Amino acid sequence: GKVRAIGTSSMRGSEIVEAQWVSERRGFERFRTEQPNYSLLDREIEREILPVAERYGMGTLVYSPLAGGALTGKYRAGEPFPAGTRLAGMPQARAEAFASERNHRLVGALEAVAAERDHTLLELAFAWLVAQPAIASIIAGATSPAQIAANVSAVDWVLTDDDLAAVEAAVVDA
Repeated sequence: GKVRAIGTSSMRGSEIVEAQWVSERRGFERFRTEQPNYSLLDREIEREILPVAERYGMGTLVYSPLAGGALTGKYRAGEPFPAGTRLAGMPQARAEAFASERNHRLVGALEAVAAERDHTLLELAFAWLVAQPAIASIIAGATSPAQIAANVSAVDWVLTDDDLAAVEAAVVDA
């Protein structure tokens, strides 16, 4: 096969800028994509990564769209992690980072937004990512054909400006 484009994964904005400068100065092929973690529960890349990627014309291919399964609604505050789930198999400290009090509040608020529109939280998580202009692609894992079908069908929901405003309001208020 041929390599048609190269990219980075989980780099800081300053590292991406430096890589672009080095490539330009030395006549190297430059990075064309960045692969960061991004979801309704982890929007850190909006501060630095997305603006840098846009400035350099890079595509952004995000992973963990469901925040380790937290955006499926299967993890509930005060309840043990369901057997066989991602968080049940993680070391406790790492799992608790996904199942934090903040995330439980956000999940509840976002579930309400989705339910008001006759959709699931999973559908909202994917539809919101698709609505973000800086996102070129979403990397999503699945362990069953049913999960693949749910992930794919989620992108049929095109969020309106009112939907996006409701998501932002829910996130700010939670």
